[in-house]
Amino acid sequence: MFQSHRIKAWLATAALAGLTVSTPVLAQKTLSVAYPLSNFSHFGIAAQAFQDALEGQHSGFHVQQRPNTDGADPSAMLRSLQDGTLDMAVVPGNAVRDMVPQIEVFSLPYLFADLDHARRALDGETGQKILAELGHHDLVALAWGDQGFTQVTNNQRPVRVPGDMQGMTVGIADNPLHKATLQALGAKPVIQDWPRIVADLRAGTLDGEVNPYAVLLPTRIWKEQKYASATNMFYEPALIVMSAKTWAGLTPADQAKMRQAAGKAAQDMRDFVSKIQIHDGATTLQAQGMQLNEVDRAAFVHATQAVYPAYVDIFGQALIDALRGTR
Repeated sequence: MFQSHRIKAWLATAALAGLTVSTPVLAQKTLSVAYPLSNFSHFGIAAQAFQDALEGQHSGFHVQQRPNTDGADPSAMLRSLQDGTLDMAVVPGNAVRDMVPQIEVFSLPYLFADLDHARRALDGETGQKILAELGHHDLVALAWGDQGFTQVTNNQRPVRVPGDMQGMTVGIADNPLHKATLQALGAKPVIQDWPRIVADLRAGTLDGEVNPYAVLLPTRIWKEQKYASATNMFYEPALIVMSAKTWAGLTPADQAKMRQAAGKAAQDMRDFVSKIQIHDGATTLQAQGMQLNEVDRAAFVHATQAVYPAYVDIFGQALIDALRGTR
């Protein structure tokens, strides 16, 4: 079992003094927290911040992290949360699309001007209403996390204008809006889970993929791809969620501790994403030998507007305007 540095030090001191130390450790309540990538990823940053904040309150809780859980399949994590075999998870926002269809609205291309704009929308009234919808699905949403904006990588050619994506096979997660947008750009999106995308990039059966820097760096995308283009096309939120069964077993005081720790986790996750989105992401890819290309943003904005009419019918213009107009 993982122990915090504080508990390890206490155990060592007590052992030297000849004390019996089993009671305080056994009195701790263990919370399992899963996430789909490594502990060095933005998901891992959030989980560690949650652990530090909760255990730092002398709360009586011990956090057991589970990185790379369920083959990096967030849907499997959500099922485990719903049946109570997992306590918490940090997952991509798109993972809950089947439960909360409105969350897909955040995937509209170029909906937000920058990270601050997107985060104000998440934290505002409209974003909080969408977050609360998870309460109808045996989940308790504690906070919005963050993944940043997506970039395009590939092995075929530099991508600077929409036409450069013509005919390119691009691996993506299961997101109909991403698929429709890439098709509007002339690409051929292929829906697969992340491990399969990596394997197909390596085998050459896929040309490229679409992900934020927060995913590209910990997965060392430079081992599989040559070109990267700073499209900043889709914003990707994340979620810090708890099993409703676990939540129901907590006292109101402990629930407050969970929300406080989740708030710290969300902020640390955002700070990490900001740093790699603005600075470290591009420089790291270049330092590892990838060719980073700036794109004609106006041309991409124009080319991707073709997907909006269908999704106005789905989400309503009022919801789109509320998010886009957040100040």
